[in-house]
Order: sequence, then C-alpha cells, then structure tokens
Amino acid sequence: YIQVGNAVAVPVAKALGFAFALAIRGVSFTEPLFKLPDNFGSIIGPVEALEAVDRAVEEH
Repeated sequence: YIQVGNAVAVPVAKALGFAFALAIRGVSFTEPLFKLPDNFGSIIGPVEALEAVDRAVEEH
C-alpha cells in the first residue's frame, strides 16, 4: 500500500475502526496488541460488523 497525503492505508483503517468500535463499547484489553477477527475484512454489512466485534469481545 502507498499512503498519499493524510490518507490512511486500508489495513490501518480496518484496525483503527475495530479499535474504535471496542472503545465505544467500553472494552479494553490488557495486552498491548490485539488481532482482528479472521473474517473482519470480508464483512458485508454493518450488522455483521457489529456481530464480529461482539464475538471478538466475547473471546477475550
């Protein structure tokens, strides 16, 4: 990926979105690093995206 100007590369945007969704829900982890769910990049709609976040929260 090539970053142009203030643009955010796609993988970074996905990770930021996931972390933001967790923060909105008040979820925090003790580890300094977390992994996106395996199916996170193939989510079709917003409902499925929230379900993926909920599943990831339940796993931790």
